[in-house]
Amino acid sequence: MNFKRLANRVIKLLNDEGVECYLWHSANTGSAYIRFNDNRIGSIRLGDHKGRPKLSYRWNIRSDFPKGHNKWHKVNDKWRFYTHTSNWIELIPHILERKTKTKGWVENKYTYFTPKYKR
Repeated sequence: MNFKRLANRVIKLLNDEGVECYLWHSANTGSAYIRFNDNRIGSIRLGDHKGRPKLSYRWNIRSDFPKGHNKWHKVNDKWRFYTHTSNWIELIPHILERKTKTKGWVENKYTYFTPKYKR
């Protein structure tokens, strides 16, 4: 499954809600990756399989999870949210809540590294 189309739907909805984000990468495996302009919100991975173990995404939309799956899981001592592709819309309130929380935080000194070809 190619997740780029779904990623663009997620991006449009989040941007309409005032959460600035963009499609970071669309992999050969079909997976898609969304980044937020404020990296404190996290990032989203859309896929049908486990991602690379060394990478961890706060938000995950997966077609290989059971339908209706919509849960937080603690993975490597970090909380991650997983939802099935059929109910990806359930992810949006959690991201909006995260955006609201980050407003009160000290500005993050770390930013994503963006190669020139992606700018």
